Amino acid sequence: MQTAFSVFLSFGVYSFLGWVCETFYCSVGQRHFVNRGFLFGPVCPVYGFGALAVLYLLAPFTRQPILLFIAAMVVTSLLEYLTGFLLEKLFHTKWWDYSTYRFNLHGRVCLKNSLLFGLIALIMVLFINPAVQRGLSQLSPPVSAAFSLLLAAAFMADTVQSVRSALALSRKAEQLFALRAELREKSAAYREALQQFISLQAADSEELRAAIREKLDALPRFEGSEELRAAIREKLDALPRKKHSEPVSEALHARLEELRAHTEALYAGFSQLYQRRERLTDSANSHRRLLTAFPGMRSLRHEGILEELRLSLKERKNQRNAE
Repeated sequence: MQTAFSVFLSFGVYSFLGWVCETFYCSVGQRHFVNRGFLFGPVCPVYGFGALAVLYLLAPFTRQPILLFIAAMVVTSLLEYLTGFLLEKLFHTKWWDYSTYRFNLHGRVCLKNSLLFGLIALIMVLFINPAVQRGLSQLSPPVSAAFSLLLAAAFMADTVQSVRSALALSRKAEQLFALRAELREKSAAYREALQQFISLQAADSEELRAAIREKLDALPRFEGSEELRAAIREKLDALPRKKHSEPVSEALHARLEELRAHTEALYAGFSQLYQRRERLTDSANSHRRLLTAFPGMRSLRHEGILEELRLSLKERKNQRNAE
């Protein structure tokens, strides 16, 4: 049991040291503190598993640094590849992507990181692990057992909460993607109806033209909204002015009223959809840590939606800071 406790505590130590390295590396790159890792706590279990794999599977190479370096590259890269593959299958999300790096494999591993992991493993085996094992050997069996049980409980609780958060983020991405599709559909219908309204010479007076422009300015901001505004304004500006004395037939007047009611209804539905999307985006604020910790994370089912969500949350944060 004492050996098992020692192994588990080693796993905890290296999970923490891995988190420190990842957090430092990413925080320097992004120029602000980044709580790196899948779990909420200051641990990256993949580093703990990687360290144990190197220490126990590669023990025969301890006195052969070159072979240890090469073997560690293979073992740690395989672990990173499998971790990325499992996360993609479980959450339908690509958490990191090395596709832009040279000599990568499916974007999950790359030669640059493999070389770095091999070097870190070499330093760990030769210098860090002896010190870690000396420290752990100073703990009495009851203390080792207590620390192990506390660490196991913390890991389990954190894992459950982190998995729930990742699944919730995946669901929100799906809902946001569906809302975005609805907004695009509603946008196309609104544009068509409003252009028909304008084409029937309904915008003869400057007052009515101003009212239409005011509606366009009040249109919610979403993907494609600027193109919609530009198309409607162009149609409005190109419309020739009629003489106000020209009569409007009853049939035309009825059609105009019908189109007016239709565009108003579309606009109201449009606003409701946008408000739903805004509320859903606000509720995703609790997932900011995951989105920040993995800036390259993207949905495999709903292209572009996590990038859009990340941008929306950033804009909200900037607005709050400005206020």
